[in-house]
Amino acid sequence: MLKGSEDYSDCALCVYELSENGSWNHHHLNPLYLKKICIQDQTLSSVYQVMSDYCNGDKTEDDVLKATIDYEKHKIEQKIINQKYFIF
Repeated sequence: MLKGSEDYSDCALCVYELSENGSWNHHHLNPLYLKKICIQDQTLSSVYQVMSDYCNGDKTEDDVLKATIDYEKHKIEQKIINQKYFIF
């Protein structure tokens, strides 16, 4: 590589994301484009913590699956609570 031509385009981190349908996706992102976020939803935050622990070897795939299913159940419960029913 020529001096002064470094653009860090050959560097990537694998980033996991929980999709709307409850499946895990991963992306290979340049670390320059990452930013720290604060997840306000405690249930979602705990799912990401389980995935992080799994990536570090501290949890199993079953732990990730259980946490993901629990989160999906939580989302369904919240949706039911937030729905408004009309009686005619």
